[in-house]
Amino acid sequence: MAEYWLERQQNSIIDFLNFVSARDFPMSKNVKFILLTSSKNLLVLFREWLPYKYSLESLNIVDNFHTYRLKKEIKRSGEIYYKSGIFYLFRYEQTNMYVIVTLEKQDFVNTILFPFVNSKYSEIAKIHLSSKQIKEILGVLKEELDLDGIRTYWALMKGILDNKITKFGTKDKESISKHTDEPYLDTFRRAAERNEWVDKIYFYAKKNFDRIFKASIARNGLFQCENLVAIDFYNVVVKSLLRISNKNFKVFKDKSRERNEGEIKPLSIKYDINLFSDDSQNKRFIEMISDFPNSSYSLYHGNPYIHLSLVDYSDGSSYEIWVVTENEVVIIPQFRASINSISRLTEHVFNKFSEGILVEL
Repeated sequence: MAEYWLERQQNSIIDFLNFVSARDFPMSKNVKFILLTSSKNLLVLFREWLPYKYSLESLNIVDNFHTYRLKKEIKRSGEIYYKSGIFYLFRYEQTNMYVIVTLEKQDFVNTILFPFVNSKYSEIAKIHLSSKQIKEILGVLKEELDLDGIRTYWALMKGILDNKITKFGTKDKESISKHTDEPYLDTFRRAAERNEWVDKIYFYAKKNFDRIFKASIARNGLFQCENLVAIDFYNVVVKSLLRISNKNFKVFKDKSRERNEGEIKPLSIKYDINLFSDDSQNKRFIEMISDFPNSSYSLYHGNPYIHLSLVDYSDGSSYEIWVVTENEVVIIPQFRASINSISRLTEHVFNKFSEGILVEL
């Protein structure tokens, strides 16, 4: 019975979250939120084109809240089988921000849902957050829910050590994985002291000396919480992050020369430390740019300053990129520079090189 209501009778995000938050809800599952941005209407785009071996069934469509069953054909060891799951898509207040919500297991999200979203690479960008924004949101969560405390029990951090991205304790050479039990502010403080940034944090909330829920927030726009607190988590965390991301979207908007009659609208990524005082960082930066997906670049100068051009083949966006000071990267959009492409490029720099502060010049 619960499955029927989940598939056919949910008319809004609030209806859905209230339903799964009810104490007599028969399932004990984590609610997962994925934040996306697009200059196109995803409520239409998702039904217009499907990647190979995928099928999408519309179960319920009510205004800005759509319910789908996503299925993928998988061939393994000569056998063909199908993996499917339910997800919900809604548009946030007539903005360019969208949220996918699902109760499916992480395996479905990683192997079916994320590849489906990534197949629309040129039209969609995941909403990415900075480590600082995650810390601020946790503070808001503590205050709004009147919690006694929020404690980290696992964190994934990225950082620059010995002039390169290094790793300890996991197979991923870009990551530092840490099991812990400490106040969340201590996690961010230690990361800052080591020139690291928090990429993902798993935490639990305490009130009246009891652990009342567990949740996680990641920079890649994936957030999850236990179903009993889904409505609170949405009202405090997801809505706050959507407002933050909508501001970022406005920073990325109308930056191409095409939209500004040839006028230059540059962006800057600023760092708190003199990152480029070491020449080895120039090489790291250029290697990072060379790894930007579906693109090509031309290097004009690599030392002592950096000047290069980059073309994003996903939609034809292009950029001039300069590094002429020790703590700043300047990105100059050219004739075409889409919102999605700028978002992907800046996040690629943050994720693969170093997290900084994005500003308009």
